[in-house]
Amino acid sequence: MKTSIRVMLVGIVVLGMWLESSPVSSYTTLRKRFIWTTLAAGAGLILWEFGQQSSRALFFDPDDLVATLVGLVLGWTIFGLISREDR
Repeated sequence: MKTSIRVMLVGIVVLGMWLESSPVSSYTTLRKRFIWTTLAAGAGLILWEFGQQSSRALFFDPDDLVATLVGLVLGWTIFGLISREDR
């Protein structure tokens, strides 16, 4: 569960820093930025987990891959709930 929370937080923190430096004016732009930041965070964590297979000091854990995917889905769900486009 810790990994799922980390994945959500990484995407949210990176998006927050990005928005702080370059505010957006439309929901579509905000949504695209969120998708890209969460995909980048998820890809980085997945690559890190697979990279651990080649290390003697680190441990590959398939549960971390599942937790990463759960975190991505939770992050997208929360984002969708709190930032719905006005209709």
